[in-house]
Amino acid sequence: MSDEHDEKPNRIGPTIWAMAVIAMAAFVGWKVLGPATQSVVSHAPTMQAPQKTPTISEPVVPPIQMTAQLVRGRRFFEDSCALCHGERGDGNGRLSPGQAPRPRDFRRAKFKFATTDNHVPSDDDLLRLFRSGVTGATMPGFPQAGREDLLAVAAYVRKLVVEGVAAELSHEVSNGTMTTDDARRALASRTTPGPAIVVPPEPPTDEARLENGKRIYLEACVKCHGADGEPDLSLQLFDEDGQRNIPRRFAQGFFKVGEDGPTLYIRTLKGMAGTPMPSFEGAYSPSDIWDVVHYVQLLCRHPRKN
Repeated sequence: MSDEHDEKPNRIGPTIWAMAVIAMAAFVGWKVLGPATQSVVSHAPTMQAPQKTPTISEPVVPPIQMTAQLVRGRRFFEDSCALCHGERGDGNGRLSPGQAPRPRDFRRAKFKFATTDNHVPSDDDLLRLFRSGVTGATMPGFPQAGREDLLAVAAYVRKLVVEGVAAELSHEVSNGTMTTDDARRALASRTTPGPAIVVPPEPPTDEARLENGKRIYLEACVKCHGADGEPDLSLQLFDEDGQRNIPRRFAQGFFKVGEDGPTLYIRTLKGMAGTPMPSFEGAYSPSDIWDVVHYVQLLCRHPRKN
């Protein structure tokens, strides 16, 4: 009997011990694996939709190849123009600070002196300006330059204009506010010279017509240019860049690009882009514009000779 009672604990003991080990393992596994599993699930990366690759639109204008004429024009520009207008034609040359008015920023395609309907100068407009310069400004003339040199620099200036406007329009395309086709049409419109302005034949003048010209002058011009052609120099007028503009002194014969009848007719008709000088197109008849031109010429007590 004693042998039988001694063997029972030996058989039950290992069983209980095994069950205890299994229970302990299960408990430890829950403590270790449970939170880890939860952590893996809670921190699993969220699946995101693949991002679309930005669409690369076609350029508004392909790169302009440097021809022999453009190389010649660039050389002239760098030697004679870049000090004021900057090497990129942005109007920020080394001599530009303090100049009034500021040199043209060709990239913006804003020209004051054009004889075309859309204010984009023709080759003849540019050559005339290059030869004569601008009276009362720091823009000199180059009367000794040959025609081929002037045509070359005109072509190079047009290149700067096209590249500047194309860069502006490309930004609009990339923002989605303009299509490439619309940008190309806008580029052509802003950089291609339009039809020449048709100047009607200059009529003869008389006392009655001069009186009509004076009436129009006092109505439309006196505020800026003064009753006798001498402007009030304290008048605060500014261009679109915030630079102060002083009106022309007609009584002293100071005209920027000439005082001949057709030139003054066009300036009165179209105004000057980017300046306080407005257009009077549609406000007065061609006959009225000729009358005010002749009255302005009468105010020139000491006209300069071209």
